[in-house]
Amino acid sequence: MPRGTERRRVRHHPLLQRLGRRAGRLSRRWIERLLDSLIPKPASRPLPAGSQVRRVLVVRPNDRLGNALLATPIVAGVATIWPGAQIDVLATDSTADVFWRLPGVGRVYPVSRRFILRPWGVLALIGKVRREHYDVAVEAGMGSFSGGLWCALSGARHRTGQEGRNRRFLDAPLGSIAVRHVYDWVPELVRRLGGHAAERPIFALRPEDEASAREVLGELGWLEPGGQVRPFVVAFVGGHLDKRWPIPAWREALTTLATDGMRVLVALGPEERHLAGEMAPALAPAHLALLPPGSIGRLAALFALARVVATTDSGPLHLAVGAGARIVAIVRCPSSEPYLPRGTGDVVLRNPTPAAVVAELRQQLSRATPAASLPA
Repeated sequence: MPRGTERRRVRHHPLLQRLGRRAGRLSRRWIERLLDSLIPKPASRPLPAGSQVRRVLVVRPNDRLGNALLATPIVAGVATIWPGAQIDVLATDSTADVFWRLPGVGRVYPVSRRFILRPWGVLALIGKVRREHYDVAVEAGMGSFSGGLWCALSGARHRTGQEGRNRRFLDAPLGSIAVRHVYDWVPELVRRLGGHAAERPIFALRPEDEASAREVLGELGWLEPGGQVRPFVVAFVGGHLDKRWPIPAWREALTTLATDGMRVLVALGPEERHLAGEMAPALAPAHLALLPPGSIGRLAALFALARVVATTDSGPLHLAVGAGARIVAIVRCPSSEPYLPRGTGDVVLRNPTPAAVVAELRQQLSRATPAASLPA
């Protein structure tokens, strides 16, 4: 086994991921206790009127694709509160492209994990952000400690967001926000600020995304001579820890579909790339193909062009929602309920058998209207 593959397998081992998550939580608790004794919570004060706000910074420094996508409606929402203001975003180097695509975004500052080894990079970024003299920083991470910290480091005159672990950094907290579905969180936050926002993630597709997606489909022979897309399904095989559907179940379901002559494109994320070898036995049928590594934009375009997307609760699920795809969500954990798609054509399968997944995907593929082009 190649050394790089072995390292990825170890790095993404479920036990190590759980230990890492627990260690992270414990370290944050100790840091928070230390800060409680050093930094008092600031008194709450009102935000300035719309005409007084010229620069706004949206803060979401989280590396996970799904968390970034959940925050995307806030940019357009902020524009309804402070029209004419420059809106910038502080994200991460792995999610910056999600925000770059949004209409109305001026610039995106990327926070990098490499800053741990290059602390001077943190200082340079702080200096760059503070030179903009932001009027308001909006913490878009549902009370995130790191989001609140970056709001404070930005030097913004006012710092607002949901009250949570970030409270010591906010001087205009909006209280606690409780919603049944995560897609309702941004609209509620923006409503409390005096505006309105979309109730779903936003991913702005570009022409080059569709061109790249069609290139993949052309190489597979899944385009008609006139350029129309032949019906196919994208299956995202992956997810985080207990949210994953077992690989043997995926193999059984996808092999059955492909054997019946239905086209299936298998997508693996960065955390699941080491699973390619386990999927290999299922890739023998001519109608079953593994998507090679590529951009998030290409994946979103393939989602939009597919007849249906099958996925677990994952970042790509929210990417499919943002791209306007029809979704069959495979759910294993009760904790996934607040994150499930809720479009009119979406279907949720809870703890399904491979046969149940096959039956639902067959039904979706039999629909009369194929996705021949991307939505406008």
